[in-house]
Amino acid sequence: MIRHALNKTTAQPRGARRWPLLHISALSLLALALGLPIAVGLGQTLITGAPDLGAAWHGPSLGRTVFTALMATGAGFLAALGLAACFHGRVRLLTWLSLPLLAVPHAAVAQALGLLLAPSGFGVRFLSPWATGYDRPPIDWLWDQHPAGWTLIIALAIKELPYFLILIFTYTPAMATHPSRAMAAGLGYGPVCAWWHGILPLILPRLILPIFIVLTFTVSVVDVAAVVGPSRIKTFALNLQAAWSHDTSRSQVLAGASWLVLVTLVLLGFVWLFVKIMERHLRRAYAWRRSWPAMGLPQFGAALGLGLLALAYISLLVLPLQSLITTTGRQIPFPDLGAGALDTHAWGQALDLALPTLPLTLAIAMSATILSLGFALCLLEGEARADQRRGQIDILLL
Repeated sequence: MIRHALNKTTAQPRGARRWPLLHISALSLLALALGLPIAVGLGQTLITGAPDLGAAWHGPSLGRTVFTALMATGAGFLAALGLAACFHGRVRLLTWLSLPLLAVPHAAVAQALGLLLAPSGFGVRFLSPWATGYDRPPIDWLWDQHPAGWTLIIALAIKELPYFLILIFTYTPAMATHPSRAMAAGLGYGPVCAWWHGILPLILPRLILPIFIVLTFTVSVVDVAAVVGPSRIKTFALNLQAAWSHDTSRSQVLAGASWLVLVTLVLLGFVWLFVKIMERHLRRAYAWRRSWPAMGLPQFGAALGLGLLALAYISLLVLPLQSLITTTGRQIPFPDLGAGALDTHAWGQALDLALPTLPLTLAIAMSATILSLGFALCLLEGEARADQRRGQIDILLL
């Protein structure tokens, strides 16, 4: 009796030995929702054969997509690392600066940035004519939709910087007293370089999945690319969306989506290899010159991050003023900033368009949020009870 009571007391809960039914159901639904469309699309592409794959291939567009995705992901990640390394004692301040940008939709940031950099935008007006020499809106000014994709890169980096920064601050406290940081400081490195060599190698493996998520999003983004993306050679995802809207052959669109999936997988493999090499070299602190700590990357990243944050808030703060200035400069003579009457006609039009769609928008947003939160809680609670790692969820997300 005593032995039976002890065994019953020390026995693990039933939930620790097997997953709850709710967790299994949520995991199955997630796998079905994520995997079925991709499997069907790839299967139909393989059935139709090479002609559709050849017709869907567009090298310049894919090249522009790869360039903008890698640059935006790299810029946002480096900026977040630089800010975390150089301002690791200002976590609360950087968090306050990051949270509002997380709440702003991607399209809103892109619209604000595009209007700021437009030929008759606030930026050109502020710099004209004393810095630019322009006395009328420049025809060759293409920074609102830069042909090389730099405006798209900046807009995406602005949005991904707060995401990376919050995650880094989430993982850092557990590593703040790690012996590797003390060892780096003992080798003669300052606080910034000690963080770079002592803390970053420890949290870098945990950041691989967030990097994958950001890279996948930047490869497939449509709304931001439609606002500030290059207009001559568009990104591949934007071309696919246009082909779908113009009733192009469905098999050809699916073939294009297959190309996009393949390119994304190749990029993920490349980034995984790069992160592993970076992690290995960061641990070898003795190989870095003290006269040029960490090759100046933390300082460069911090400067980049401060520039992105400043540009983001400037764009969002002048957005109301931008809505009163048309890109043709007819309401307010160029390059004046506030001369003449401001036109509020656009505000009335926007209000007329927004009011009928506002209930549906809120309903979709609330439903998606509640459904996603419920799925996440079921998955995490089920794996916590089963004492499992998040390997299954990570595989599904990838």
